[in-house]
Amino acid sequence: MSVNDPVADIFSAIKNAAAAGHTEVVVPFSKFKAQLAFLLKKEGFVTEVRKFKEKEGARFFLAIKPAYDEEGNPKISHLKRISRAGQRIYSPASKLKSPPLGIKIVSTSQRLLTEKEAKKKRLGGEVVGEVW
Repeated sequence: MSVNDPVADIFSAIKNAAAAGHTEVVVPFSKFKAQLAFLLKKEGFVTEVRKFKEKEGARFFLAIKPAYDEEGNPKISHLKRISRAGQRIYSPASKLKSPPLGIKIVSTSQRLLTEKEAKKKRLGGEVVGEVW
């Protein structure tokens, strides 16, 4: 995995695992990735998130289980990174718009929030991505 854009890496890992029907995907741990994974769990796109350590190593990892519907189709069909290293996208709370399906993820001064939560708390921030 690349270290240049960890958010894009976790997005592509989850999307690819869900599309391939895998039960779990493992990514290197960071606090931001953990917040992102727990937000996806809260919204129902992921069923389980756990942090673990290698047996002999000092590195931590996140194990993420994508959610599937009754027919076995993944609940995540689209993960898109909006703000990236070359072009940061910021938005005030008043201009945050919901995507037609799913959620938009916003990094605020408090933590990662969905666009609905950010609007409710009147917090703007960096628009990280959208999921449906």
